[in-house]
Amino acid sequence: MDYIEEHSGVFEGFELKYNKDAKFKKSSMFLEKYENSSVKVINSQNRYEFLV
Repeated sequence: MDYIEEHSGVFEGFELKYNKDAKFKKSSMFLEKYENSSVKVINSQNRYEFLV
């Protein structure tokens, strides 16, 4: 997990990968520890979606 945001007690984790085809495994420990949390991958193809 490279970056985590918290909004109203809900955590959202972000994994930063330059290569859109890079392997990624969601952190089950993070998802179990923080209920209603989510994990998203940001890569070179979708990075602008997160900047707007």
